[in-house]
Amino acid sequence: MAREYTPVLCGAIKTFEYFITAWEKMREAYAEDHPIHEYVEVGIRWATKYYNRLDDTDAYVITMCTCFYFALS
Repeated sequence: MAREYTPVLCGAIKTFEYFITAWEKMREAYAEDHPIHEYVEVGIRWATKYYNRLDDTDAYVITMCTCFYFALS
């Protein structure tokens, strides 16, 4: 995932981190007895599952190095 001059994958990973953070804030905002709480928990569980898959690959390290390279250029 890269545009002609700008790497996009590192932005996608960072955006996914923001996405998970937003869901975690929703978890804090809604008490356990709130009807939406169950759905927030399921969303966090799935998001975390896929985010953890990044840890099992070299994608995260490669994209961070690429972003660092382009930041220095």
